[in-house]
Amino acid sequence: MSPRGNLLRCMLLALLLLVANPLRAAITEVAATTAIGANGTTASLSIAVPAGTLANDVLLVQISASKASETITPPAGWTLIRSETATLLGAGMTQALYYRVATGTESASYSFGVSIPTWVAGSMINFRGVSTSSPIFGHSGQGGVLLLATAPAVASCPVGAMQVGLFGFNTGALGLTIGVGLFPYASTTTNPVLGVTIVNGGNVMGAAGTCPAVTTLAVSVTANVAQQVVLRPAVVPVTIDHFELNPPTTGITCQPQNITVKACMDTACTSLYSGSVSVTLGPASAWGSASSQTLSNGTGTYAFQPLIPGSYTLSVLSSNPTAVGATTCPTGGNGTCTIQIYNSGLVFNPPTYVLPNLVSGINSATITVAALGSDPASKQCIPALANVTRTVSFWSSYLNPASGTRALTLIANPNGAATTNTLLGISPGTPVLLTFNASGQAQIQLNYPDVGQVGLNTSYVGSVATADLGLSLTGSASFYTKPYTLALSNIKRTSDNSSPPSNPTGPSSALFARAGDALTMTVTAKNFAGQATPNFGKETPAQGVVLTSTLVAPAAGTNPAVLPASGSSQFGGYYLNSGFSGGAVTLTDLVWNEVGIMQLVPHVANASGLGYFTLGDLGSGDGSVQTPSANLGRFAPHHFAMGTPTLTNRADLSCSPASTFTYLDEPLSAQFQLTAQAAANQTTRNYDSTLGFAKLVSTTSLGLAAANIAGGSVQPLNSRLTVTAQTVNWSSGVANVSPTLKIARAANPDGPYLNSYIGTAPGDSDMTALASSALNIDTQSSGSANHASLGSTILRYGRLKLSNALGSDQLDLPVPAILESWNNGFTQNRDDNCTVVLPSGIGVASLGNYTGGLNAGNMGASHINFGTAPARAIQGKVALSLLRPAGTVKGSVDITIDLAANGFSYLKGILAAGNFNASLMPWARAAFGLYASRQPMIYLRENY
Repeated sequence: MSPRGNLLRCMLLALLLLVANPLRAAITEVAATTAIGANGTTASLSIAVPAGTLANDVLLVQISASKASETITPPAGWTLIRSETATLLGAGMTQALYYRVATGTESASYSFGVSIPTWVAGSMINFRGVSTSSPIFGHSGQGGVLLLATAPAVASCPVGAMQVGLFGFNTGALGLTIGVGLFPYASTTTNPVLGVTIVNGGNVMGAAGTCPAVTTLAVSVTANVAQQVVLRPAVVPVTIDHFELNPPTTGITCQPQNITVKACMDTACTSLYSGSVSVTLGPASAWGSASSQTLSNGTGTYAFQPLIPGSYTLSVLSSNPTAVGATTCPTGGNGTCTIQIYNSGLVFNPPTYVLPNLVSGINSATITVAALGSDPASKQCIPALANVTRTVSFWSSYLNPASGTRALTLIANPNGAATTNTLLGISPGTPVLLTFNASGQAQIQLNYPDVGQVGLNTSYVGSVATADLGLSLTGSASFYTKPYTLALSNIKRTSDNSSPPSNPTGPSSALFARAGDALTMTVTAKNFAGQATPNFGKETPAQGVVLTSTLVAPAAGTNPAVLPASGSSQFGGYYLNSGFSGGAVTLTDLVWNEVGIMQLVPHVANASGLGYFTLGDLGSGDGSVQTPSANLGRFAPHHFAMGTPTLTNRADLSCSPASTFTYLDEPLSAQFQLTAQAAANQTTRNYDSTLGFAKLVSTTSLGLAAANIAGGSVQPLNSRLTVTAQTVNWSSGVANVSPTLKIARAANPDGPYLNSYIGTAPGDSDMTALASSALNIDTQSSGSANHASLGSTILRYGRLKLSNALGSDQLDLPVPAILESWNNGFTQNRDDNCTVVLPSGIGVASLGNYTGGLNAGNMGASHINFGTAPARAIQGKVALSLLRPAGTVKGSVDITIDLAANGFSYLKGILAAGNFNASLMPWARAAFGLYASRQPMIYLRENY
């Protein structure tokens, strides 16, 4: 749901709850944060306090860990609600819930301890409108191992209670969503395959009763914990903010005025008191028997009819319950609650006496102008002008704002011989010929090409020529005019004034800007003729514009609110109520922190006390329209951020304990997380492989580099580096990557490289890269950091060396096999305790070149012995022997190991004819029944 949708939902819930029970506050979810901890390293999990937290908000924390035996320790000031565990085939799960009532000075974050470092995920949700003395009405929970995680029901929940479901799963489950009936709050996962996934959401109870069980479907059968917490709504004192009336500007003694009285619960009167209110209306003499009334559900309409001409100020003199503020009349009595009463006069649209509100540049509905007088005997209204055509004066007056440049147009007799008259702004005004019928009524229409509140004034003075000398009729009323539309123009990227591509539609469209880049545009309030309305933004209070975003692509993506680059939005989008000139304002700092394509939609922003919103927002079907921008985009991430990386030496062998080195030409892997972010580091969730907007799709785009860096000296190894192409999968702006790479061997032995750094500088097809602050190593000997370090390791040039063996034909014959590495010559690599010998290990050994009595029959492949599986090298030694031949047979045989057969080509290389040859396989000759020559005798002594 969009931020604007969330705002409207919260407002609707608040209104419904107030109507249902005025003593209950409406509980709303303000914001939520999440945090994750890696397996084996997280002894505590720090969760940030959500932005916007105020004193007396209630904070709810969910901590999930992937151990059933976990003990979670909260920080001071947090109260445990409940804790559950679950176990499935050794996979454990613990989830605990805590709450805290916020003070006015909250910490930026809180750390929750875990007894066993493991995968941990947590969230903190901020709720407002919760009872601070007893926040938790009830709770339930259970561990489970099924696909459906269910938190049991909680009985007897009060109306307005907030039902919150909180679920944890011992699995990586990206894309998991909250169950039906709950609005989502937060979700996160520690790892796309392993670890912990949490998800939560809530719903307000519209009526008292059982809070039903809440469920969420897991992605697979796994250990899970499902819990629900029911928050008790705060009891608030019933205080009416103020009373609001809507009197006309003028009236006559012969006709009652129907005045609506509202008991408002907020300044803008968006909600009314839901019970009965006793009021005393003033002045009492003008209301007659209607001065004491009881409002039902906060409103009522009553007759106001003074019998004596004069000026009357309307008010609510007293009430029960009482009101904090004074009576207001924002849409009546010229905003002052004052009505002028005459014995006779020109009135508009009896019996309401209210002028219609207008859309700028569009003719109003037909307005009745009635010339009425009061019969002295009956006090009833009688026509003052009947079946006559008379010249009546009309003039306009600027009320809000108090000045203007556009004239009001009056169309006289629109249903007959219509005439168009441009009205003067001062008395005695513009003469207009009106035709009155037998009831003393004539018709007019109005057209105002600007906006704001305008007064319409009229008078008629009788004369000898019209046989009504002494007759004097006056009248006045006011109306509001809102813009026909708000139009956006001159949309550009602020940094370089670049215009957006035409009609982008999808991920292959041209790039326009990056998420969080400031945009420039002009917003103009216009009338029906397409002209700017210069009074827009000059009202008191000034009307404003709110811009909201409509997501075009990806259709199933995230659509954050547009907002100022250095501030927060209001009314669900970018809000501005100042800086208008000539009805227009130019913005230079609008940002959208997402990836994709969107449209901007302008709306009139809510300004309390002025009537544009009582007319309905633009596009409400009353003649005004919303004018969205063209498709804007494509937006790409501003940069990538990198999580804490790790390197795995000898990635092909799964060494335990981990190896401290990797041979040249042997696979080495890195593990790290990339997050696509906007300029202010918000995650761009639409950078997603499934949604099609992720552009970094292969590990070959990670910009991997290698260099040996020691003592300020950089020896680049990039020309020798190769990367295995693997798909990079992005989910909600995050990718966990594990590239595999090799540093090639040279033709001649070199190294060792004792400080070999692996760096990354990822870049997608839009040239999205790491933030420059993340670059911390120089892998090119350029003198500046150009990559982000993934860690360092030792690279060694290795080989397997076999030596000749001689021995008895009656015994098995050990064949010396040593793993060596180069350091100004080959020496035994005592650090190698990982090279796999069996099974499918170091290579395929074969025998050949038989001499003497040895042959394939008595000395075949079955006589080759590498020990018992699983066998590995020990301090660089490989256990290799030949089982003795059958019978008494002497002779020799050559043994060769094909290292390439099982992927150990990086151990090839022997000396041939005094020269090193990196492509040769190791071989040796084994001789049975031959012995080494006798060594020289230095000293011999016989003892008797």
